[in-house]
Amino acid sequence: MKSWMFALAPLLMVGLVGCGTPPPAQVQTVEAYLQAKVESDLPTLQSLICAELAQRAVAESRTFATVSNVTIQNMSCRVDEDDTHVTCSGEIIAQYGNQTTPFPLTRYRVVQEEGVWKWCGES
Repeated sequence: MKSWMFALAPLLMVGLVGCGTPPPAQVQTVEAYLQAKVESDLPTLQSLICAELAQRAVAESRTFATVSNVTIQNMSCRVDEDDTHVTCSGEIIAQYGNQTTPFPLTRYRVVQEEGVWKWCGES
């Protein structure tokens, strides 16, 4: 019985390792950008936006700054085949007074700058 357990152990380890695999860096960048945007986190946005759009960081941080309740719901992102776009499903839900407005997540362009992936707009 012990030999059976030892033979099965490597298979279980491979299965467990696969469950904990982090998403690709492009996805991490887009998800972090979206979270920073809903939190109006200017320093994080500045670190995630590509040089081409750097001047937009302040405006991006103010998008939901006056909204009392804003959340991201059902966010799921994947890297497209070209490796320079990330497509996300889900939505940002913003509550303006008594009105709730959904903003569907979409497709985002990412670029590598100095070895780091940066958000570079919607596409």
